[in-house]
Amino acid sequence: MNNSSGRVASIIVCRRCHACVDACDYSETSSDRNHGPARVVEDPPESSTASLLVDFLSESLNKAEPGSSERSNVFAVVRTLVDHNRKSAEVERDDDNDDMAYLEEACDADTVASVDQFLRDESKFPLLEACTLSNAERRSYVLDLPDDPTNSVPRGPIPSNEGRRLSAAKASGLLRLADKVAPAEPREMPPETQVDVRDLELICQLATKTLGCSNAMISVMRASHEHVLASTDVNFKGAAVPRDHTMCQHQLMSQDPLVLIHPEADVRLQAIDSVKMMSLRSYVGFPITAPLVDSSKAQVAVGTLCCIDSRPHRELTRSQYATLHNLARTASSLVQMKGLQLQQHAAPAS
Repeated sequence: MNNSSGRVASIIVCRRCHACVDACDYSETSSDRNHGPARVVEDPPESSTASLLVDFLSESLNKAEPGSSERSNVFAVVRTLVDHNRKSAEVERDDDNDDMAYLEEACDADTVASVDQFLRDESKFPLLEACTLSNAERRSYVLDLPDDPTNSVPRGPIPSNEGRRLSAAKASGLLRLADKVAPAEPREMPPETQVDVRDLELICQLATKTLGCSNAMISVMRASHEHVLASTDVNFKGAAVPRDHTMCQHQLMSQDPLVLIHPEADVRLQAIDSVKMMSLRSYVGFPITAPLVDSSKAQVAVGTLCCIDSRPHRELTRSQYATLHNLARTASSLVQMKGLQLQQHAAPAS
């Protein structure tokens, strides 16, 4: 090849790497003038993120019948979202619903107003320099590329804390929850009791409103499969996807959120089924966490709240980052509560 001085230089390229690069589709990236690394930016004046979410919650409350489970799910999300002091791994007792009763008695306008105030409180937003993204500039882990990149995906990366991550998920009942809601193997008979995930579905809807994207989902990642607990797309809800065929596996490599742009041009992602079948152009994933077994405070990523879209989203505003962080934290609390309740119900009576 010619170098900058006009001299001809020979280079050695790994054939497998060359094949993987050639298998990618660069047609859209080459014509995208704004293509570049993902970043978080300040909000423009009169940002409408809070208004969109508040309007959606208000409409959800108006549609729900008084005393209905749908209404209770809205209140559960609101309560967990605005309660900064709640511990993520707290187990909620069935007979301890004082705060829920208070919300149920409060008028809808007051409930929605509390969310509006919370979402607009910029003092609660992280500073712009604290809105970090994993691998925003470069990848920090090695890839195991396939010999046939057209028909095969790379072997998925495994985080260094994989053992502790799975132990945390098991201790919090999330592996049991994953098998209950989205089993890897189809059951001959449906379970006697269903897990109510409508609160998680509401969070997914709030996430799509926040980013203006087409779909969101909440999942738990086990050793071999990603188990989708809730989604705005019925085709994903309850699905168990082989781990190597997920984008969320890459989010687990860091505790920071992950933004992927143009996955069709990424050697890690271009052969993933959902990227090809849905023409995905962006992925935004925030970690769903659980407490480490040997620590009461430290959390580890055990799943994701992710958003996907057919349009590239290379920029998140500071308020979008803060809102998605809070939604992921809310989802973490709710899935932990569901997982621990499943464990308690399965435990033999003493």
